[in-house]
This record gives sequence, structure tokens and C-alpha cells, in this order.
Amino acid sequence: MLIINKTYAVSYITQTADLQKCVEYLQTCTKIGFDLEFDNNLYTYGFNLCLIQISAPKHCFLIDPYAFDTAALQPLLAVFANPNILKIIHAGGEDYRLLHRLGCQPKSLFDTELCANLLGYAKTSLGNVVQQNWDVVIDKDLQTSNWTKRPLSADQLRYAANDVAFLLDLHQALSQQLETAQKTAWFAEEMHAIENATFEWSQKTDFIKKADRDEFSDFDLFVLGELFKLRNTLAEQINKPAYQVFNDDFVRDLVRKPTQIAHWTSLRGIIHYVKNEQFQAQIEAAYQDIIAAANAQNFADIRTAKRLSAAEWDEINRQRNDLKMAKERVFGPIKAQLAQQYGDFVANSTLSNQVMADLVAGTLTISNFKLSYKRIILQQTAAQMGLDLNKYA
Repeated sequence: MLIINKTYAVSYITQTADLQKCVEYLQTCTKIGFDLEFDNNLYTYGFNLCLIQISAPKHCFLIDPYAFDTAALQPLLAVFANPNILKIIHAGGEDYRLLHRLGCQPKSLFDTELCANLLGYAKTSLGNVVQQNWDVVIDKDLQTSNWTKRPLSADQLRYAANDVAFLLDLHQALSQQLETAQKTAWFAEEMHAIENATFEWSQKTDFIKKADRDEFSDFDLFVLGELFKLRNTLAEQINKPAYQVFNDDFVRDLVRKPTQIAHWTSLRGIIHYVKNEQFQAQIEAAYQDIIAAANAQNFADIRTAKRLSAAEWDEINRQRNDLKMAKERVFGPIKAQLAQQYGDFVANSTLSNQVMADLVAGTLTISNFKLSYKRIILQQTAAQMGLDLNKYA
């Protein structure tokens, strides 16, 4: 594999002294590239940091968070929050969310995927953007590797290093392309919004679907929800994703046929950690507690139809018709022109289906667009096409 920076040295950091030296070095840099490897309920319970990759002009640091406690990582997290150091990343959405979860709000960000989207790249994965600029192929075979296992393999470490090796060069190339396309200010607005956004994460506990509400009574829906919560608690205890303990359909089958619990150790679809008589006794007791709690709610043990009135249906149909007409006569033509002039990303993000629905419903106005460049190009394009947006201003 080709590496753009020929003097790229790689350090795998698991010792406190080495981490301190790394942080001291990074504090002298004006820009760095970074990426985070994490597990989000794939191999373990929750959203967990597994590896931190940082590229500097002549060095790459692979920092193993498993080797340090939270306090030891704080000086490194402070680097991400330092506005004087530019941080370059590709497709950082989940990385930002994880950093926020760790108490760090990163500043001075440059997201190369967002930049490529804004520039109109047809394919914006890291591999595609690198290949389009230098005809270099990045190996992505380990993208879904299990990063929770230790020790990490040599192939994993090599992949992790290469994943950030191109970011500094991409920053330089894409910055020039932004300037040529006169989109530097647009990109700055996008990144400012990201830097000041709040990225929240919470463990999913509600797995009830619309089909469940159609099938089950209120009583059974309560039981179903409590069984999902029980599964979640158990998953946390054994540090496994909830779906691995037993899947969603298994939980629904327990509601349909609770007598299955008596045959717990012979049922299929249960993780071996809990497929034993001890847990069978626990779930039998928990199920009885759930039934008692459901009885205390005085739910009807029949499925009650939830029907809308004629007036409610009329209002829904009116809103649907208003949105359809607005799309056909106003927003659709403008969106097509935006796509032709600025690219699909700008068109789709400026006039997404949700934005159009909110404008028609009156819950959003054009003057309240968070990004001014989108407001300006929307108004300019409408004016050029002779379309009146005053109704949505």
C-alpha cells in the first residue's frame, strides 16, 4: 500500500509516560488528523471507545484507551478541545458523539467527508476521496473488525494507522478545492454548527414497534416493554449487546406464549450465559413481578382499536395535500435547480423532506435556517425562477 507521507512513524501507546510525551508533542502541532475506533452495541454493551488514532506531520499515535483510566486520558481529550489545533477527521458524526459522551466538545474541526459532499464528490468514503485525489487504494477490510479484543492484531494496528495517514494531505487538497469552488465560507458555517452542536447518546431500551401496537393489548405492551428492559439490564450485567442475549422476536414470543419460560434451558436463541436453571428462576420471578405491575395499571387485556375521528383524518389529508402541492409547484423545482447548480448534497440538505414538511406546517421559517448560506441560495434561486417564498419566510 502506498503511504503519502514517507516519514510516517507509528507508535502504539499503552504506557503513561509515552502518553504524556504524545500529548506534549501534539500540543506543539497546529493541525492533526484523528479517528476513533469504537464499539456501539456490536460486540459489547453500550458505546465504548476502543482506540484513538492521531496523525501528525511526521508521526502517528495509536493510543489504547483500555490501558488508561479516565483521568489519564483527560490531557489528551483537552487536545481535541483546544481551538488552536485544527483537527481533521473523515465522517466524524459518531466520533463527535463519543467525545461528547466522554465530556469533551471538540473544537476547530475539519470533516473531510462533509467537505467532499459540499464539493460534489459522487462517492465520499475515505477510500474513494483519497483515490480520486491520488489514485491510492486504502484497504478497508478491517472496518468492522472487533476492536474490543486484546491484544490488537498487527493487521488491525496497520489498518488503524493507515486510516489517518491521509488526513493532513486531504485537508490541504480539499481546502484548495473549496477555495476554487468559492465554498470556503459555506464549509466554515457547517463546521461551526457541528462544533457548537450537542451530540447526545443514550442506550436504546424501547424496542416496541408500530406492528406491536397493532397486535398487542395495552396490557401485553406493558409486559413487552418491561421484558425489553429486563433484557437490557441483563445485557449490561454480562457486557453483551442486548440482541445477543436473546433477540427481539424471542421477547415477543415470550409475551405470546409465557409458558415457554418453564422450558428455558431447552429454548433456542438464548445466549449461553443465561441459559441455565438459575437464570430461569430469576426470569420466572421477574415475569411474575411484571404481570403484577401490569395488573396494578388496570390495563384492558384486549387490543383496543385506536381510531382517528373524521375531523382528524380531514386535517391529516389537508396537510398531506398542502405538502404535495408545495413540493410540486415550489420546492421541487427549486430543489432540482439547486442540485444542478450546487450538487445533490447542497440541494438535499437545504430542502430535505423534513425541512419541506416543516416549512409547510409552519414549524420552520426560512429566516430561521441555522445556516445562512442555505437561506441565501434558497432565496436567490427562488427569485431567479420567479417563485414566491414569502409564505415560508
